[in-house]
Amino acid sequence: MKILISCLIFIISTHNCFAASFASRPEVKHLIDELHADYGLNKHQTTKYFEMIEPEPEVISKITTPYEALPWNKYKKLFINEKKIQGGVKFWQEYRDVLSDAENKYGVPAELIVAIIGIESAYGQNSGKFPVLQALATLAFDYPPRAKFFLSELKQYLLMTHEQKLDPLSLKGSYAGAMGFPQFIASSYRNYAVDFDNSGQIDIINNMKQAIGSVANYFKVHGWQTNQPVARKLQNPQQMIAKDSKAKLLELEGENGKEYWEGLNNFYVITRYNHSDNYALAVYLLSQDIASLYKKS
Repeated sequence: MKILISCLIFIISTHNCFAASFASRPEVKHLIDELHADYGLNKHQTTKYFEMIEPEPEVISKITTPYEALPWNKYKKLFINEKKIQGGVKFWQEYRDVLSDAENKYGVPAELIVAIIGIESAYGQNSGKFPVLQALATLAFDYPPRAKFFLSELKQYLLMTHEQKLDPLSLKGSYAGAMGFPQFIASSYRNYAVDFDNSGQIDIINNMKQAIGSVANYFKVHGWQTNQPVARKLQNPQQMIAKDSKAKLLELEGENGKEYWEGLNNFYVITRYNHSDNYALAVYLLSQDIASLYKKS
C-alpha cells in the first residue's frame, strides 16, 4: 500500500511514475532533430545526454515555492545581514582591482556587482547543486506554466556547451538552470558573458574575474545609467515623483506595516537580472550596506 501511495504521489508530481529517461519522449526526439537540423548538433550524442537524465521532482517543488514569493520583511533577512555584508567587504578587498576595472569600463558600481555575486552564489561559495541539463529538461517538459521559456533555455544550454566544448551532464547550477558565480541562465551566458581577463575562453563557472566583468556587462547592456539613483523610500505613495519613464511604485510588507519605495530606471535594470521587486531591492540595499562598511574599512 505504501508503495502504491508513493507511486500515485509521484505520478501527480511528475506525470511519470518510475520515470524513464527523457530520451524516450517524442517531444525530446523532436528537439534533438531540431538541434541537428538547425545547428548541426550530433543526434546520437545528444540522444545519449537525454538517456542519462530523468525528471527531477525537487526542481518542480523549488520553482513553485520560490524565495521571491516571501513577503519583503522575511525575504530581506535572507540576504541583508551581517554575514552577507561582511562577506561582501572581504570579497571587494580580494577583487579590488578587477572590480575597479569593471566599474571603469562599464559604469556599473563595484558594490552592485559585489551584491549580485553575494546573493547569487554567496561570493562564489555556492553555485548550485542541480545538474543543469536535468533541471532545464524537467522544467521544459514537465512544468507547463513556463515550458516555452525553459525549452528555449534548454536549447541555449546545449548550444552553449557545444560552443564551449563542455560536457552538458557535468555542470551544476540552480533549480532553474542558472550557472556559475553570477548564476547566468544559458541565454545570458551566450549573450552577455565576456572574456574580461583576455584568456581566450569565456568562463563564468570557474573564473571570478570573468564573472565580475560579465555582471557589469549585463547591466550596461540592459540600460544601467552611471551615477543615477536606483530607488528611494517614500513616506506615502503620493511622494512618488515618477519623472523616470521606468519609475515604479513598490508597496511592500515591512517590519512595521506597509513600506513604499520608488524604483527608478536602474531599479528596473536590476529586475532584468531577476524580475522580482524583492530581489532588486535586496540587491540595492545590500550594495549600499557593503559600500558603507567598505569605506569605513
